[in-house]
Amino acid sequence: MPIVKITLPNDKPQKFQEDLIEIIESSIVDLFQVTADKIITSVTEINNFKQTQALNKTVLIEIIAYKGRSVEIRSKLLKTIHEKINKLYTTNKNELVIYLLEIEKENYFCS
Repeated sequence: MPIVKITLPNDKPQKFQEDLIEIIESSIVDLFQVTADKIITSVTEINNFKQTQALNKTVLIEIIAYKGRSVEIRSKLLKTIHEKINKLYTTNKNELVIYLLEIEKENYFCS
């Protein structure tokens, strides 16, 4: 059951959020071979990042999934998401950060 956490500036339009969710979820379905109803997605809008002014436009995408997929599949997922987002919305360096965290099944509980 992959979990997707998206953190983005609150000045992004609703359509941008919807497109991000569609791109990420469809990529996970295609490459991780899970059904869409198994993906949990949350979006957090923030006023600004505290670290630096350069991060104020940054979109952070965190994907948490069970371990077990090949390096090739994991890399392809991240690259596919990045390319699809950049086709719709051109981003500058450091404006789009995507990372994948893998966990052991025994470290995850959902009821």
